Amino acid sequence: MYDPLTKRWTPVRSMTSFRSRVGIAVHDRKIYAIGGFNGHDRLKIVESYDYNKNEWTPVAPLAKKRSALAAAFFNNKLYVCGGYDGITSLATVEVYCPEKNVWEIGESMTKQRSAAGVAVLDGYLYVMGGHDGMSIFSSVERFSPEKGQWEAVPSMLSKRCRLGATTLNGKIYVCGG
Repeated sequence: MYDPLTKRWTPVRSMTSFRSRVGIAVHDRKIYAIGGFNGHDRLKIVESYDYNKNEWTPVAPLAKKRSALAAAFFNNKLYVCGGYDGITSLATVEVYCPEKNVWEIGESMTKQRSAAGVAVLDGYLYVMGGHDGMSIFSSVERFSPEKGQWEAVPSMLSKRCRLGATTLNGKIYVCGG
């Protein structure tokens, strides 16, 4: 953990499972680590970190093993979009309700994507870029909770995967990839 006031990194308790290519999202003062790859297998494991207790707690696992996924909290639920299951890139979406500790299968994206960027803006969940194992994408799609479906929006100016995405002042910014 980095503290900008002291300008120091401090170790915190390790996750309960060693993994890379993990998804991460924050909600209600907890950090959620989702899926990933342990060097041999893709994982379904999900755990939350409580910094007040300095402990990781397992939560309900994903229905499908996946790494290189896009994850974000949207309307108080955790959306896990796409990823890679060890065979193919995924279009499937899983939605977690922290209050009930249950996952539901969400509406699938229109395109299989792993290593995509994700951002929430103005009542929509955006997923951009990524790849399907053959091609890197510039395409962007967004989920409309009112319509309950994904829709295409204009593509990015260049193809990107393993990108960072965030929002600022009503705009989506993507970096790298």
